[in-house]
Amino acid sequence: MERVLILSKDPFGEKKLQELFQRLNMEVYCSSSLLSRDQSCADIISYFSLIIISETISTIELQHYLPRLKKYNVPIFRRGNPAKIRQSELAWIENEVDGWIDEDAPISEMIENVAEHIFSYLIDSDTNEAGLTDSAVTIPSKEIYAMFMRSLSKNEKELLINLYNAKGRVVPRETLCQLIWEAPSTPSNLSQLSSLIVKLKAKISSIGFDDNELQTLWGKGYRIEEELYSFLKKHGFPSMQKELIQNLSF
Repeated sequence: MERVLILSKDPFGEKKLQELFQRLNMEVYCSSSLLSRDQSCADIISYFSLIIISETISTIELQHYLPRLKKYNVPIFRRGNPAKIRQSELAWIENEVDGWIDEDAPISEMIENVAEHIFSYLIDSDTNEAGLTDSAVTIPSKEIYAMFMRSLSKNEKELLINLYNAKGRVVPRETLCQLIWEAPSTPSNLSQLSSLIVKLKAKISSIGFDDNELQTLWGKGYRIEEELYSFLKKHGFPSMQKELIQNLSF
């Protein structure tokens, strides 16, 4: 059973959110004191598979606590609407949390978002605990493939599709930006692309592949290697042919 930690200055005010996660068969704990404790709380926080930070904790306070919380490698969600901080000097925090609990969003969308990050965290943990390496792992099962696909965000999936369609050829960073965001490359979307690559490598590694199956060729671009390509093809990975990919040269 997954365990969710809600960090809030008003635990009683989180009852509605607690009940929602309990209906999803999750254990839910709410604390107003863990953030202010010293490093002795590490064992407690590591016990959870998701952390939700309430809007009762200000963005200024969150800025202070985030570096410590991120050390535990547990997915962190912020309760609230990210649009409220996008125009402020603290807009960078939007990219530092893994997701948002927005009560204005459909419940199904929120549940899917939470499940995606919990799955990614759990499969990473299981792989690390088992001590799996590329020499010890066989090609993952159809079930692992399905879970892997569910763990991908929309842009991560779009990135992988475009690399898959290149069939081992190098895809320039600028081309990927054009394909994913349908706009010319900018410092902003190039930075987002780098972040997507890091996350996708981690998810590929979490199902037993060497993260070098997604190769970075400095100054050129990215490509996927034969083992990963064959695995995706075997399980019917989606293909979307686009002109920019079709015209790539070897």
